[in-house]
Amino acid sequence: MNREERKKAYLAKRADHRTASCVDPFAEASFRAAFEAAERSSDRRFEKLRFRNAAVNAIRLATDQFAAQHGLATSVMTTAAQEPVLMKGCFKYSHHDEGSLADAQSRLAKGERLTIALVTEESIAIGYAIAERTNVQGFGEVTILDVDVYSRRETGLCSHVEIEGGCFQVGVAHVVLKALIDHCTPPLITDATNDSSRYVFESLGFVHVEGNPNPCILELAASK
Repeated sequence: MNREERKKAYLAKRADHRTASCVDPFAEASFRAAFEAAERSSDRRFEKLRFRNAAVNAIRLATDQFAAQHGLATSVMTTAAQEPVLMKGCFKYSHHDEGSLADAQSRLAKGERLTIALVTEESIAIGYAIAERTNVQGFGEVTILDVDVYSRRETGLCSHVEIEGGCFQVGVAHVVLKALIDHCTPPLITDATNDSSRYVFESLGFVHVEGNPNPCILELAASK
């Protein structure tokens, strides 16, 4: 199923949900809430796995296989001289030539130390992530992880991997985050503010910062 087919299926499902709920203003929120509930389970189940390193390696392998299976291409930008993004999906934080992606490209042009990872499907950007170097103990920070509305796991664009008897999903967010962290030097930190993003970060090796009361602050430590 390509992006246009996923879009039609997603909109049709939303329309059916609205008809059933008869609460138009909140139908999309309710549709997303069901996915978030499942993500809370994924997040918590992953945290309880006995062999976390092996689980992360399994997710990384499944991510590469998923990208290859669906013909997804990744690229990483560290300078403004690299090829710009021409066609974009429907993102939460970027709209046409405005938002976080355009802003990051502008900051690259000014010489700021940013890394932008992109995932494309048939020449359309369907996912991106941004990291920037901070002045705090040499950490880099992943500030944005954004996936096209019609390319998220709840649209069906995902694969499944069994780990310690449990089933876990891999999707576009995994592909773009893996591309980003493979091109950045740890340690990396992020503020993962929802269950879905926390699951993605944790399944690729981020862990909660010990002693930090904020459960959203995650860290990918440097190799020892």
